[in-house]
Amino acid sequence: MWMLVSGARLPSRGVVFPALKAIGLSAAVARRAWAAMRGGVWQIAIMSLLILLRLWQAQIEGLEGFHYHRHGGYRAVSVDITAIFLPQLRG
Repeated sequence: MWMLVSGARLPSRGVVFPALKAIGLSAAVARRAWAAMRGGVWQIAIMSLLILLRLWQAQIEGLEGFHYHRHGGYRAVSVDITAIFLPQLRG
């Protein structure tokens, strides 16, 4: 998950294995994680996901030196918690 939220895939143009290595995983662990993402089955309850995202936002907002940015009367979000749901082919 850290690979996804940290932006580690940006320098590797979305390629998973180099991104896993970039966050400090060994080659063996990166291969195992890549295999799990490629062929694994993932499921998370929506409420669990929302709780996880809210906890992450609270963690960021609690960091020393954190402050909100305001632009034209609007407060920018502290953490982008937009979930991306990818469509799946059926049949």
